[in-house]
Amino acid sequence: DSYSADFNQALVMRLSEFIDETLSKVDSVKNMAKNLRQILDKKLQGRSRSVTDTLFTSEAPAPKVPRNVFHLDLSMWDVDEEEIARQLTLAEMAYFKKIEPPELFNEAWNKPKLRHRSPHVLGAIERFNRISNWVSRSILTETSIRSRRARLHTFMRLLEHYRNLNNFNGLLAVLSGLQNSSVHRLKYTWEDMPKQLQKVFDDAIKLMNPVSSFKMYRETLHTINPPCVPYLGIYLTDLTFIETGNPD
Repeated sequence: DSYSADFNQALVMRLSEFIDETLSKVDSVKNMAKNLRQILDKKLQGRSRSVTDTLFTSEAPAPKVPRNVFHLDLSMWDVDEEEIARQLTLAEMAYFKKIEPPELFNEAWNKPKLRHRSPHVLGAIERFNRISNWVSRSILTETSIRSRRARLHTFMRLLEHYRNLNNFNGLLAVLSGLQNSSVHRLKYTWEDMPKQLQKVFDDAIKLMNPVSSFKMYRETLHTINPPCVPYLGIYLTDLTFIETGNPD
């Protein structure tokens, strides 16, 4: 039950056949066969004992639904930033939970011939890049300084909510979009930033500073209360250093 990730499809089929064709027909181990079948079925259905039962100790907050939710002209920008952060965090957590230990072996995500072994790692990386590109594109496609400034402030508030939700992966994805060179050089868009939002941005930059191998982030990660969505890239980098430093 604890190492189900080590079982590929072929092993699962063999185990299933062994349970049904051998164990279940032996009186002395029928109970064990029944237990194994229940565990296996649980795993196959994706309903294993998971973080959802142990980390979430209170009910989910009521969604913040926009007033014009049924209007045809509803856009994402009508939704409260906190609700956007919540939904994006749930989606990122779903990606993160799908990653199985074997996907992290041998730097598979970095090697063309082995990439097929890390589908969920690659999916998480692609999502990170999409969020980052979405942030920068949303600002750059606005045609006036006022509207660009409004989008920028929206993402600043999104940063704040990500931090409150302990979604560090999403936090850095938004930061990457805001630090895109095309966005960063919009001098007039960044002018007159409210002090509160400027502090949110500065704190996020400080927290996710890559200096000393993300020292501030690593220290913060050890002090927070779960649940959280950690920044995946730091673990991939650590694994790469381990593989490189121990070629044998």
